[in-house]
Amino acid sequence: MDRFYAPTGSDSETDSDTEVITLPEGEARHFLRVLRGKVGDQILLFDGQGHEMTAEATSVSKKEVVVRVLERRYESPASPRIVLATAVPKGERLRWLVEKATELGVDAIQPLLTQRSVVDPRPTKMARLENNVIAACKQCGRNHLMTLHEPQPLDAVLDAAAQSGEALIAAVPGGGTAVDVLSEAIASGGAGTIRMLVGPEGGWTEAELSRFEESGCLPIGLGRNILRIETAALGLAAIAGAVRDQ
Repeated sequence: MDRFYAPTGSDSETDSDTEVITLPEGEARHFLRVLRGKVGDQILLFDGQGHEMTAEATSVSKKEVVVRVLERRYESPASPRIVLATAVPKGERLRWLVEKATELGVDAIQPLLTQRSVVDPRPTKMARLENNVIAACKQCGRNHLMTLHEPQPLDAVLDAAAQSGEALIAAVPGGGTAVDVLSEAIASGGAGTIRMLVGPEGGWTEAELSRFEESGCLPIGLGRNILRIETAALGLAAIAGAVRDQ
C-alpha cells in the first residue's frame, strides 16, 4: 500500500474504530491526482512519531481526503539515539545527505560550524529540507522523522554533549577501527545518545583536535582516502546503524 504522512498528534491508545484523519493538502493532492484514489481505497499513514496506521478513504472531494483508521501500530525508537553532527557540504549535496541519513536511521542531524567551514545554512534552507526527510521516510518505511537542528559552533555542541552525558565520537585521521569504536560506545550503555562528529573537507584544526581530547571524544577512522563530507558522514552513519541494530 502507498504511504502517506499525517501528523495526527494522537497517542497509541486512540480508538481506531472512530478515528478519522484529514490528509494534509499535499498528501491529498498525491492521493487524488497521482494515484487517482477513491472512496474505499486503503492506504498506510505514519505520523512521524512512531505510529503507523492502516486506513480507508471514506470521503473524497476535489481537494480533501478523509480516511478512517482501521488499525494502529507503534514502533519504539531505536536506542541509543544516533546524532550526526557534521560540517555542511555545498549545494545539493546537503539535500542528498539529509535524504540518505534518514534512510540509514540517523535520529538527528546537527549542522556543525567549524573553523574551516565554508557553508552556514540559513534557517529557511534547513526548514525546506524537512520535506526531504518526510519523502525519505515515506520511501524507506521509517515511522520516526529525523530531526534537523539549527547550525551550531563546534564548541557549543561539545559543551552541550558534556552536560547531557552523551557519548562523543569524532572522525579523525588515524582514528580507531569504526566497528570497534562504535561497538565500544554502544556497549558502554551509559549514554542514551551517540553524537558523531564529521569535519569539513579542509579537515579539523589543531585547536579542534585538542578540544576533542579534552572532551573525551573517541577517535574513529574512515580509511586511508580523503572523503567528501557527505561520504564520511553517511559511511559513519551506515556503520553506526548496523552496529546498533545487530
